[in-house]
Amino acid sequence: MPGSCSWHEKLNGAKEVAHSADTLVAMGRFRFSLERLLRLRTQQVHQAQSILQSLTASRLALEARLEQLRHEHETAQTQAAQPGTVLAQHFHDLWAYAQHLQQQLERQHHEHARLRQLEAAQQHHVREALKAKDVLERLREHRWEAFRRAEASQEQRLLDEVSQRRRQR
Repeated sequence: MPGSCSWHEKLNGAKEVAHSADTLVAMGRFRFSLERLLRLRTQQVHQAQSILQSLTASRLALEARLEQLRHEHETAQTQAAQPGTVLAQHFHDLWAYAQHLQQQLERQHHEHARLRQLEAAQQHHVREALKAKDVLERLREHRWEAFRRAEASQEQRLLDEVSQRRRQR
């Protein structure tokens, strides 16, 4: 009889449709082969940023200490320069204290310059770590888009195939 199919043909057609549907569901999962490297780069960025924050905090604390030393030094010099009856020993003590503060200021300035250099180097390190991470993230996005297009194409082919089989019956 034309136009009718046996139950056997219907069963086979149903199996093909079910197989195609299973294929659609289980097509594939996206896996980025460099995921571990991306996580490592992310961790390196966080670590570099943490070190930079620590260096910045140290520099800011040192700047506060420098300001305090400058103030103490100016106060000592002002007291030593005040006219009046100042005992020689007191004048000598103030002068020695001012000299001590001056030496501390110089050491702190050297330390400040060293911290600034370390901070600049760490900022460069953070930028480089971010660049490396960004490259991997862009590669991941590119591969994800390619995977998504391939999946959509495969899904469309399977749907077309199922549709074609139904028309042939």
